[in-house]
Amino acid sequence: VPLTVKPYSDAHAIKNMVFAFEFSTPLQTEVLMSLRQGEVHAKLSEQLPRLNEQRAVVINFGALQLQAPVAQQPLNGLLYDSLKPNGEPSWAVNILSNMLAVVCGEYSRWAGTWERARDFLTIVLPHILPATAIGTVGLQYTDEFGALGSKAQFTLNGVFNPESRFIPRNIIDVH
Repeated sequence: VPLTVKPYSDAHAIKNMVFAFEFSTPLQTEVLMSLRQGEVHAKLSEQLPRLNEQRAVVINFGALQLQAPVAQQPLNGLLYDSLKPNGEPSWAVNILSNMLAVVCGEYSRWAGTWERARDFLTIVLPHILPATAIGTVGLQYTDEFGALGSKAQFTLNGVFNPESRFIPRNIIDVH
């Protein structure tokens, strides 16, 4: 039986992608609370119905005795999402004190994905940028492939094209 490698979907291998924006200074709890109670919450909840409030764990190591965290930890983030039937996010907006991440779990093509991600950014960024600046921007793709075949076929040169200019030849030769 020949080794059969199949991408995540029929059209591509992208399982999910993340648009990440790291802040130059952390958002204060008050900013997160205002996002939770205002226009941002209303607009995100229309498209992303599940909300998880993320709380910070604060431990004082400088004290003579290790102090247990207080009962109510400060708000450290807001995760809005909608889920696919398998429980993975179809879309998510995660607003943390140090970063904003927009997650696409149902990628089809760049144009539609970027349009939806941009809509979420347009909702959130105008309310965050008065309180901080964006220090770093990132884009992460996760490609996933499934394979059918015998275990012996799962060698690098059985899975990847050894002539590819994207894979150093010495890596394939070693394995």
